[in-house]
Amino acid sequence: MSAGRIIASKYCLLHELGRGGMGAVWLADHLTLRAHVAVKLIEPGLKMNREAMRRFEREARAAASLRSQHVVQVLDFGVDGDTPYLVMEFLEGESLGSRLARDGRLTPHDTWLVVSQVCRAITRAHAEGFVHRDLKPDNVFLVEDDPDFLVKVLDFGIAKALQSPASKAAGVLTQSGTVLGTPHYMSPEQAEGRDVDSRSDLWSLGIIAFECITGQLPFDGASLPALMRSICYDPIVVPSTVASVPPAFDAWFARATSRDLDRRFQSAKGLVSALKPILQRPQNDWSPSPARNVPRRRGDPDDERTLEIETFPGQPQERRSDARVSSSIPAGINGRRDIRHTALIHNASRRGALLATRHRCHPDETITLSLQLQGPHHGALVHAKVVRVAARANDSIWKFDVGVQFDPPLADALVLEIQRRAY
Repeated sequence: MSAGRIIASKYCLLHELGRGGMGAVWLADHLTLRAHVAVKLIEPGLKMNREAMRRFEREARAAASLRSQHVVQVLDFGVDGDTPYLVMEFLEGESLGSRLARDGRLTPHDTWLVVSQVCRAITRAHAEGFVHRDLKPDNVFLVEDDPDFLVKVLDFGIAKALQSPASKAAGVLTQSGTVLGTPHYMSPEQAEGRDVDSRSDLWSLGIIAFECITGQLPFDGASLPALMRSICYDPIVVPSTVASVPPAFDAWFARATSRDLDRRFQSAKGLVSALKPILQRPQNDWSPSPARNVPRRRGDPDDERTLEIETFPGQPQERRSDARVSSSIPAGINGRRDIRHTALIHNASRRGALLATRHRCHPDETITLSLQLQGPHHGALVHAKVVRVAARANDSIWKFDVGVQFDPPLADALVLEIQRRAY
């Protein structure tokens, strides 16, 4: 495609605005109305057979009927030659993807603006039977609207329209072998090629919120199969282990990304209602710090994080460590033996543990624990890095929960002795 080409005898392409997995978006002149529009031309590798074309037309027509100030308006659609196209209202601003690429992360206030407005869009869409299937920062557009911004969601229904039966069975690959959409934001059920419902969009929105708050993605992999494995099976990252996050965001994210569909949020309204008191809390109630990289861990169950996470109002307490043997092993901190410098070790694994202590530790601080065990392990020194600190609200003695990573990991014999001590 080149500037000056006329699409459907009425849209003159001016210049390319951007390109994604499904094709390129061009700024165009509507030759009749003399107004700017955005024209999306579907990637040549995704051109469709007759049945796929009927599906595309059906979904595009339905998307055009969806009316919400937070959904980009579809004005026209069709096929020019053998190239499907969509005509949409032209928006001035930038995508959330561009904003994150420039700024790294958003403030809690701006994250709330994004998530709450996307929720309004998908609440309307879900009520009318739509599932987006490809929510990601590049499909969330920020229209400047002083003093904040107006959020518009792009491409409703189009991912479904372009996904052939063969690609659905394969998960996220089209018949041509290209990736459909952005796999980092896909729910486990979508990654595995299973049927999806509105709760798949809620998973994707949870990933978007994680990226806005932390500046990082919770799932990664050196290859597409590795990424799919991370989404479907690996331990889910706790947000507070990669960045300073508002209190209770850990618990909200754990529910938003529950692989058990019945434990995930069941509606966009439920998701956003739970998030509102977390992100609208005054910022001086918590201490933000720059995002930091913490090594991701995969593999056997011993590698799973064991941090306790806070809850949001009205929800039962959730733990990443429910299946672990509870323990209470005293340890001195940094060679001190007084009560103020004593820690109780809970839920230890080879990689880390949760401590209860009166000693105020700080994220990224390195501490040395002196274990008080009977036998050959008595007095063993363990080096640990603090990754998370939270106040214990109802404990007058042990003031803080401290999540630590062991460096190096504990020996199996030492872990077994700690677990044995629990009985």
